[in-house]
Amino acid sequence: MKEGMPEKPRKKVSPIVILTIVIAVVCLFSVILAGSDRLTSFLDGRQVQAEIGDDSISGPDDPGFYLNSYTKADFQKPVIGEALQEQKLDVLEVPVSVIVTNTQKGAFNLSFLEKNQIIQYRGIAYYMCDLSGMNDSDIEVDMDGKKVTITIPQPALDHVDVDSDQTEKLTEQNGALAFGSIKLTVEESSRLESQAKQEMIEQLEKTGVLDQAESVAKMSAQNIFEPVIRSVASDYTVEIQLSKEN
Repeated sequence: MKEGMPEKPRKKVSPIVILTIVIAVVCLFSVILAGSDRLTSFLDGRQVQAEIGDDSISGPDDPGFYLNSYTKADFQKPVIGEALQEQKLDVLEVPVSVIVTNTQKGAFNLSFLEKNQIIQYRGIAYYMCDLSGMNDSDIEVDMDGKKVTITIPQPALDHVDVDSDQTEKLTEQNGALAFGSIKLTVEESSRLESQAKQEMIEQLEKTGVLDQAESVAKMSAQNIFEPVIRSVASDYTVEIQLSKEN
């Protein structure tokens, strides 16, 4: 600087400029750091592939990585929902008939004054499977074997409907001095129908119809729950088994 020349004033740097420069430096550093992490992850992944000789290894960035990641709840929730919607599974309808003898005693219980009326009752027995009490413990999931095992209650006789229109009086057998037909009151008709229903139940218990109901129950449950499981995982199979408890 020449002597005698006045000194030029220094320009002050604006705080905004300083802040901008600091932000730019921080952003640049972040980009460099992120790039370094990505490069490290990539190299680590390639190293693992090279070590095991498999180029098909997928990671969280692979779109198919989570496709086979299921939990038991993924299967249990929709199955229980379907069971609660079904409530009672209609399993089997079995026609059944019995013959009931209605006896009207004569005076002093004399046999020659006795009247006997032979009546045939027909009805339908309904076997059902109550699914309303099912819970998560009834659904087992084998992730390795890709199989879902569903345990349903055993089918049982729900009720018997006696068809009064099909009730038939077959014959009457009267004593030698018993004349006329038996006139049934409403109470007597109701009593005889209840007796016929009880005899139908006892008759069904002696047959193998329950075995048939069990087979049909498993098949019906398979048709109901298999689409539910397939909607969650199409490559999973479904097995239905009956509870050991009655």
